[in-house]
Amino acid sequence: MMKELRKKSVLLAILAALAVALCLLAGCAQVTGESETEEPAEGEGQTMSADAEDINLRDTDGGGWSYLFTYKGEDFTAIYTYDNWCVYDSYKITSGRAMKKICQALIDEHPVHGSDYESFRTAKDMAYEWKQHNIAHAVLPDDNPWKTTTGNVDFDPEDQGKSVQELYEDRTGEEFNFSDHSDDIKRYLERIFE
Repeated sequence: MMKELRKKSVLLAILAALAVALCLLAGCAQVTGESETEEPAEGEGQTMSADAEDINLRDTDGGGWSYLFTYKGEDFTAIYTYDNWCVYDSYKITSGRAMKKICQALIDEHPVHGSDYESFRTAKDMAYEWKQHNIAHAVLPDDNPWKTTTGNVDFDPEDQGKSVQELYEDRTGEEFNFSDHSDDIKRYLERIFE
């Protein structure tokens, strides 16, 4: 009984640490050192500038499928297929504000349906998914087969609103056991709090 209670306590501690990490990533200011202010609420007169010119979004194939955009002097590839955007090497971008701006430019070009296939995804919910991919990419050891996959974010209707745990379980068909990944999570948290 005590052993099971200790195990649950350890799992709760890991979950709490992961929650802190998620909060930090959501804010991104502490993680990246970038200044990030709160966006005005609707009706306050200003909206986030998501103009494709801000990131120099450009159609490279002329057919509306293959795109490049620039972030901090580096070009990134974004591929559109019906109801899906994929941003390659997305793990390199950690700013929540930049993610929302990029996502808005992408959906301005080609909207993607939400998980109900009636609504459309928003820049905010796409940025949330992007952060989940970044967390998974940072936590997974280099020899894990999912490391490469999580380095690119794939925005499709099915993954809308899913957490790292839900994405893992969907992909593997296995229950995510935090204790199996505690060393990886610990290493990730140590990098954040260095």
